[in-house]
Amino acid sequence: MVAGLSSLLNTARDALQVQSYALNVTGQNVANASTPLYVRREAVIQSSSYGTAQGSVEVLGVRRAADAFADQQLFSASSQSAAASQYDDELSQIEALFNDASGTGLGSVLDDLFSSFQDLAASPNDPTVRDQVLQRIETFATRAQSVGDSLATQSSEALARAIEVADQVNARAQEIAKLNQQIVAAQQSGQDASDLLDQRNLKLLNLSELVDVRTVATADGGILVQTGGVMLVEGDFARTLSVSLDEDGKLAILASRPGGGQPETNITAQLTGGQLAGIKEARDGDLFDVAMKFNQLVFDVATAINQQHLQGVGLDGVGLRNIFDVGSTSEDAARLIRVSADIAGDPEALAAASTADGLPGGSDNALLLGNLVGSAVMTGGRTPAQAYGDLTGTVGTRRASAQADAELRLTVYQQAQTARESTSGVSLDDEMVALERYQRAYQAACSLLTVVDDLLSELMSRVGR
Repeated sequence: MVAGLSSLLNTARDALQVQSYALNVTGQNVANASTPLYVRREAVIQSSSYGTAQGSVEVLGVRRAADAFADQQLFSASSQSAAASQYDDELSQIEALFNDASGTGLGSVLDDLFSSFQDLAASPNDPTVRDQVLQRIETFATRAQSVGDSLATQSSEALARAIEVADQVNARAQEIAKLNQQIVAAQQSGQDASDLLDQRNLKLLNLSELVDVRTVATADGGILVQTGGVMLVEGDFARTLSVSLDEDGKLAILASRPGGGQPETNITAQLTGGQLAGIKEARDGDLFDVAMKFNQLVFDVATAINQQHLQGVGLDGVGLRNIFDVGSTSEDAARLIRVSADIAGDPEALAAASTADGLPGGSDNALLLGNLVGSAVMTGGRTPAQAYGDLTGTVGTRRASAQADAELRLTVYQQAQTARESTSGVSLDDEMVALERYQRAYQAACSLLTVVDDLLSELMSRVGR
């Protein structure tokens, strides 16, 4: 009789311990319901066929509701969304340089320049008109320089951002490698590594915002992390990324092993996701292309005006004067353009007349200068207005496409978050049900313990009589 009650007492004790453990696990889920990338835990309980008592209960440990596929989908969607968002941000800065409505574009300045030549043709001897023409010439050169400098500055800033992102990648990779080491050690010693695994997942998500991330789990609990076609993290070892410029002035992203001894791997072309990819695509693609086209536009306008102006004479009868100094090629023309010393500060040097015979009222050359606005003097047989429209149209179209892609990628990322939460996240409704179940089981175990205690007390009192 005593042996049977003793066995029942042990069963009640084990039940209390198990239900208490399960309540603790459920409490952790509730407490971390809003914790980013927390993976829901579940106490693993089974009947005990050995130990304290036959038919008792025991805890085997904690099961994480992890889904490796959902995690990888989340990392991939995060990388693509971050790349699209960064790309859109970079293009928004380019677009702002050509916003004529806010006064930063070149369109109105270009129109004013050719309109001033037409005004000069109408009043070739008016000093006020000549001053205005010279002012419009200076404004065009200054605005072209400003836009050219801004494009160059954006390129330099994009390089600095890329270097900063690479430094963040290196820091994240080191943190993941350290967590790998801790997780492997914890699992080998039989400890629960759930919190460490959650921390590593969060670091991976943060890393995926910077570069594309692909992961492979290892048998010892560690993880391999690949980016740009190379292993960034292997166990407790992490490669480092560096950013420099190649011979063409474009970004070169290199992966190297700490301590040297092995050649660096160029992963520039293989990098497809994260902020670093967005910066690379915008800087070396769109920004480079827009700067090249803008330089060509400025060079073509300045060259066409110079060629026509050289054919006329100023009020002093002197000809062969340039209006702009712009160099012999279009390379960096926007930053190099200046008002030529031939006319700078001298409105009378403006060649409104074709020959000295037409002075002082000749205006045929000024008329030809004004007509350049509708002449196919630009590269590709375009007029100045058409060439500028082509450029701004390209910028606007690319920005609109980037915005649409960023919105789409964000939607896909949000869907991946939802899918992951449905498999690995915490449902408070489910946890409330679990809490009630474990609470009732705990209360029942307490009642069982009370019954056994009463029976033992009654037995002892009867035996003692």
